[in-house]
Amino acid sequence: MPSRWGLWGVAAALLVVDGLGEETGWRGFALPALQRRHSPLVATLLLTVAWAGWHAPMFAVVDTYHSIAGPLLVGWFIGLFCGAVVLTWLYNRSGSILLVAIWHTAYNIVSGTEAAKGVLAATSTTLVILLAATLVRLEIRAGRSNRPSILGPATSEDLSNQQTGITGGAT
Repeated sequence: MPSRWGLWGVAAALLVVDGLGEETGWRGFALPALQRRHSPLVATLLLTVAWAGWHAPMFAVVDTYHSIAGPLLVGWFIGLFCGAVVLTWLYNRSGSILLVAIWHTAYNIVSGTEAAKGVLAATSTTLVILLAATLVRLEIRAGRSNRPSILGPATSEDLSNQQTGITGGAT
């Protein structure tokens, strides 16, 4: 994107294209459809495969993608999966395409633009990976102990507790 647009111009363009453009399809349409047949974690993995295919043309046209090959390609896919886990959690818990679009846009700005090289990009990516690993671990534990999904859509009890300010625990 042209740097003359400034941060807010680039952010607005990314919000429309990357954020709303992608997330309307991925989280607004594909994720709910996949979750009708699969658990949220399996649906997220399947969505990540499709999302990787969506990004495949970038390897031909974006300079920073040209250096991603072999083991780095595996790392790129794992990073994409981690982002998908966080976006699944955000979407299912909020039901908001706008929230996931803003998160997607902010992440792309912080980790994928010329202005975000180095420590900022590494830190934001590391935090997303740690959050995703925590969510996956909690999701697996919930499944093993027959508790509600961490990644899945909020239940009516969750929503009721949010509205009344109840956060759980013994009273």
